[in-house]
Amino acid sequence: YLDKPVLYFAVSAAIIELLGPSELAARLPSLFFTLGTLGILGWFARKWFGAEGAWVAVIATATSPLTLGFARTAIFDSALTFFVVVALVGFYEAVERQNGRTAERPSAWGWAALAWAAMGLGILTKGPIALALPLLVALPYAWLRGSSRAIWQPAGPLLCIALVLPW
Repeated sequence: YLDKPVLYFAVSAAIIELLGPSELAARLPSLFFTLGTLGILGWFARKWFGAEGAWVAVIATATSPLTLGFARTAIFDSALTFFVVVALVGFYEAVERQNGRTAERPSAWGWAALAWAAMGLGILTKGPIALALPLLVALPYAWLRGSSRAIWQPAGPLLCIALVLPW
């Protein structure tokens, strides 16, 4: 696709180079991104809702038709989903640290930088939708929690730009 960014193609090419040109090699990136999404989701749910909540979240997500379809198909959507989930988790953690709900490391700016980096990699995967989706969720949430500063740490947008600009 000439209209799609390069990251998913690069990951696919690396796996095909490693395993040889096969159907399995072409489909593995989608599976790996889906497993990564389930891992992030499980970690997040366990932290905030306990072990039972984590199992429910992971099983419900893993067995949904779109998740199953994306994990098996050589398309960009599993990678986009991974980066959007990482961005949303990063912004949530940044807002909660800004509000003092948790004092764990890294600080709010570290989580916000992770979110912006994930959005940058998402842009390199499927385009501007990877910027729009997380911000459409995170900005109203941060505003309602009185922590908009947590999202707009200067290093975050600069990191996103630095990742996307070379492309």
